[in-house]
Amino acid sequence: MNSGMNMLLATGGGELDLDTSAYIIFTILGIIVLILLTVFLVFRVKKDYYIAKYLGYDKGLMPLDRFKVVANKIGKLKTKNLKYGMFQIDIRKYEELKNTLGEEQLKVIISEMSAIMQKLVPYGIRMTNVDKSFYLIMLLNEEHTLENLCRLMINNLSKHYELGESMTVEVNVNAAAGNIPEAGSTFDELIKAMEQTMVLSKRQGENYYVLYNVRYSNEQTTEYQYYQEIREAIGNKEFILHYQPIVETNNFEVVGSESLIRWAHKTKGILPPKEFLSYMEQTGDINWVGMWCVEQMIEQKNIWSAECDKQFTVSCNLSEKQILNSQLLSEFRKIIKKSKIDASNLAFEISDIGMYNISDIVKTNIDGLAALGCKIFIDDFGNRFSSPTGLLDLPIDGIKIGRQFWKKIDTSNIVKNTINILVDYAKEKGIMLVAVGVENREEMNNLRTIGINYMQGFLFSKQKDPSDFISDVMFTPWVANLKRKPTKPTDEDKKEVEKPKSKAAKEENSTEELPAEEKPEEVKLEEKPEEKVEEKTEVEAVEVAEDKEEAPKETKKTTRTKSSTKSSTTTTKKKATDTDK
Repeated sequence: MNSGMNMLLATGGGELDLDTSAYIIFTILGIIVLILLTVFLVFRVKKDYYIAKYLGYDKGLMPLDRFKVVANKIGKLKTKNLKYGMFQIDIRKYEELKNTLGEEQLKVIISEMSAIMQKLVPYGIRMTNVDKSFYLIMLLNEEHTLENLCRLMINNLSKHYELGESMTVEVNVNAAAGNIPEAGSTFDELIKAMEQTMVLSKRQGENYYVLYNVRYSNEQTTEYQYYQEIREAIGNKEFILHYQPIVETNNFEVVGSESLIRWAHKTKGILPPKEFLSYMEQTGDINWVGMWCVEQMIEQKNIWSAECDKQFTVSCNLSEKQILNSQLLSEFRKIIKKSKIDASNLAFEISDIGMYNISDIVKTNIDGLAALGCKIFIDDFGNRFSSPTGLLDLPIDGIKIGRQFWKKIDTSNIVKNTINILVDYAKEKGIMLVAVGVENREEMNNLRTIGINYMQGFLFSKQKDPSDFISDVMFTPWVANLKRKPTKPTDEDKKEVEKPKSKAAKEENSTEELPAEEKPEEVKLEEKPEEKVEEKTEVEAVEVAEDKEEAPKETKKTTRTKSSTKSSTTTTKKKATDTDK
């Protein structure tokens, strides 16, 4: 019996061991599955955490080399849960700010901008700064899309920044952005995509943004191709200078010549500045162009001086970037010394002359150029600078009035009063007052009437190639046409007597500027012949004076004619008296 019980217990015990074993096995399997699931979830969470941690939450700016590593790692990630965007924020007029404020003050502004961006997007942001540009990689979500983040940053970064208690500086930005990896999967690809997109953003003006589109990477697109053409043109030195004369209209002498940059395009021909200068402003190449213009202008002036002994100045525009360059004066000294040119033959036209009393660098540059003997002109008066009272402290040698301004003299009392003030100021200080954009004789005569004798415009000459300037401008055709030098009258002309003209006809002839000898002579018994000189225009009066000095014989002839006229008048009077009797 005991043995049976033992067998039963043994059997039961065996069955119990099997159940226990199965239970243990299933338990272990469940634990393993749970562990694997936990590991998977932890790995997934840690992966996202690692990415977010690597991006950084509030660590501020990071070195460029570390940013490259981050960009390359993000570009290789393949996760549907996290989306990333690449951003480029450019500070407008960076070089001017740097030259005006100095590097230390500019660093303060960049640090403040960095802090602003971190507050706007308090998580998942990593950024670096290279000169004018911020590069950022940010996590995206439904709230923080590419477009929303661009708007947010432009609205908060474009503002006045305080530097000390009494100084504020206005800063404007442009933005470009694209999704990763659509815009690129490596740092180099992303940067190229952002630069192409930024060109389009800056073309629209300050405080604009553009989102990357795959078509921007196509080198055949018009925008990008044109951008590349300009870069190549700079390297190939395809830019040239044309020249337009400045004329003193009392004696029609050329007293100056303004240099105007042009692009000798391979297929499109000669292109004006508006076709390429805006691109150069965006890329910073405007500084190179400005210095190149000065060097070419001086070289051309030396060539002309060897060909022609007439004295006249050559001038060029200095951009805002140039006059804010702290190295401008030292560079100009080197060029002038190397070229051995007389600095008094050089003139520099500045539109942003109002910065003279604001920026120490601008004041130093303008005063330094004047000290070298160079002439300083205010360019395009009435557009960017139009305050006569602001002229008092400026070391200037001339003022160029824009056509859009002086054309309003008959319709605006403000413009009329301003120009009258400028005329009086120019006479008092002995400086040149130049009207730019004069296109016909009527405009020339009207300007001379109000006291402006220096002019520039198509009436005198279009922009000329330097090889044609001396022959086409300095010597003849246009001067002869403007003066309309009279020819000697024939015997038939002397015998011809026409009826007196009406006052309206006289005014019409005066406008057309017919020579004195070509005007029909009026026969009036009581009128003295000498009074006819008053009917001539100022241009004709100058010409008659020149003719008297150059041709004394012709003067004697005229005197004899006057004597005979007096005799015939006396005879006529005598006959009239006899008839009365």
